[in-house]
Amino acid sequence: MSLNDLTLPTFLLADLYGRQLVEPVPSNPADSRKISPATETARPTPRQAEAAVPAPAKAAAVQEKKSPATLPSLGNNGKNILVLVRHQEVTHLPDAELMFLVSMLSACKLGLEDVAVFNLHNQPDAGYRQLLDHFRSKTVLVFGITPAELALPVDFPLFQVQPLNKTIFLCAPGLQELESDKVLKSKLWVSLRRLFNI
Repeated sequence: MSLNDLTLPTFLLADLYGRQLVEPVPSNPADSRKISPATETARPTPRQAEAAVPAPAKAAAVQEKKSPATLPSLGNNGKNILVLVRHQEVTHLPDAELMFLVSMLSACKLGLEDVAVFNLHNQPDAGYRQLLDHFRSKTVLVFGITPAELALPVDFPLFQVQPLNKTIFLCAPGLQELESDKVLKSKLWVSLRRLFNI
């Protein structure tokens, strides 16, 4: 499949294009203004626009640039559910695994708007405490990463719902392995039902 044939679900498109790409058209044609060439050339240049920005706004922009970078994730984290994965070749998840994750979340009456998918490969030094603090996680789903690799203070088996310091962890094999193995998939489903009271 080439990138030209890739079809994204609408919720992903909404996440990708948070701002409008096209200026909205007024519903009443009488309200629309025509832009004359003279008006078009009267627009300020980028330097003029920058000079017009008040000093406090400039200081805030500089401070924002100096602040530490946020941890890149996929999803809106609406329900403070962190999904941890590790992939070298992609930013977040390969397409097939993303679709499997979305279907799994859908079965739990959740969506990408409820979770934050974080690829641990992009930030290998990020410890579990930093991740929990940053994402304010109440629930952490870990795929293909062991508790020892996260430096968790306790070790627990796969598919066990494990409370730890006001956060609930669930570790499972990688999404690709889960998708292809019916037994593992059913074990995960039992754990997810228990975790989310389905």
